[in-house]
Amino acid sequence: MCVANMGRVKAQYNNVTGKAKYTAGTSKQQVVSNSEATDCTYCTSTQPAYIDVTFSGLTDCAGCYLSFAGGYRSVTTAVATNINGNTYRLTQTDGFFHCLWDLAVGGSYGVSKTYSDSGCTNLLRTDTYDEVFIALEFQSATTFGVSARVRIAGSPPTFPAYCFIATGTMATNDCFDIEGTLSNTVTCTEPTFRVVCSGGTAMITL
Repeated sequence: MCVANMGRVKAQYNNVTGKAKYTAGTSKQQVVSNSEATDCTYCTSTQPAYIDVTFSGLTDCAGCYLSFAGGYRSVTTAVATNINGNTYRLTQTDGFFHCLWDLAVGGSYGVSKTYSDSGCTNLLRTDTYDEVFIALEFQSATTFGVSARVRIAGSPPTFPAYCFIATGTMATNDCFDIEGTLSNTVTCTEPTFRVVCSGGTAMITL
């Protein structure tokens, strides 16, 4: 069946077999790209219509810990268990050079509290996270970044706290060369932004 004004039709293929990607029991993947999408500057010829990211092994930051420029934090309701084991399907958004694939999902994603003292007794603020934001961004012709953060939904969202950050490499300008597993690089005592989880991995599939 042909439909007018569908835009570009692009197949995602396996670089070894030359065949279109396929996941048994679900669907033929990546056969048609978003017809409204603008090509990412760092992708040559073709780019994924969507990217799946699955997290595992994330761990809540423990105890009363120093995080984010002098503030002390305590995770009082689990965050990591709400993200572990879930697969998030990211689609292209505008982003920098049109190279951002992301997804925001509402729900219950834990609670953290911020204190002014190292004993976590003088409460400054309670953050109840009701949204998780997952992103994959092509950062150059050979690198891409993956991140996961929880936040308080709104316009704009507020008080984001990271659970995962990693950087991957790919063949030059080949935005299909990203499948694999990345290890988390974020630590609970990061001094420049809020963190509520550490450890674990992100598996990227197409």
